[in-house]
Amino acid sequence: MTWTATTRYGLDVAPDGLALVHDFLSTAAAGRPRQQDLLAEPAPAIEWMRGALTAWAQQWSAPVLDQVDLDALTERDLTVLRRVRDGLVDALHARHFDTDASTGGDGRGGLVDVQAALEAGFEPDGTVHFRPKGRGWKLLLGPVALEIRRAQDAGVWPRLKSCKNDRCRGVFYDRSRNNSGVWHDVHICGNAANLRASRARRRAAAQPARAR
Repeated sequence: MTWTATTRYGLDVAPDGLALVHDFLSTAAAGRPRQQDLLAEPAPAIEWMRGALTAWAQQWSAPVLDQVDLDALTERDLTVLRRVRDGLVDALHARHFDTDASTGGDGRGGLVDVQAALEAGFEPDGTVHFRPKGRGWKLLLGPVALEIRRAQDAGVWPRLKSCKNDRCRGVFYDRSRNNSGVWHDVHICGNAANLRASRARRRAAAQPARAR
C-alpha cells in the first residue's frame, strides 16, 4: 500500500493504523522544493483521501469502504480538515519543545470540537472492522481519531513528532530506541540548525574582541 503524502517527503511511514494519521498530517505544504498542500483544493484532497482510506482499509483486511461516498468535499470540509491537521501538528510540536500549541484562538490548540463517528461490524471469525460514517470531513476524522486512540493505548503516540525546525514542522515517526529524535531528517534540518548555532557562537565570541 502507498501513503502518498508522507512518502513524497522521503519519510518512513508510521506503523500500523498510525500510518493514516501520519499521512493526514503530511498533507501540509513543506519541503524543498515546496510540495503542495493536498487539502487546499477539492480535487487533490479527494484523490488523497480516497487513496489514504483505501490503504487504511487494506491494512486491516476489512471491507470498510463499501458504499462510502468519497467524491464530495466542500470548502467547509477542507477548512475543518486543515484546521484539525494544523492543530495536531502544533500539539505534537508543543508536546516535545514546550511551545504554545494555541494557534486557533479558541484555547484548544487550533483543534475544532469534531464529533466524528465510526460504525463497527463483525467478521465471521469474530474480529471487528470499522467503517467511516457520515460525509465530508467526518469520513476521514473518524478513522483518524480511532487510530490516534489506538496509538495512545499502545504507548506509541509520543513517537509521532513534528520536526524541531520551525521552518519545517515535517511530521516523522521516531524509531530511535530512546525516542530522542527531534529532526524529521538530521541531514537536512539537523545539520542546518547546527550550522546556524555554530555561526551564532562565532559571532558572539567575536563581539567582545571587537569591543576591546
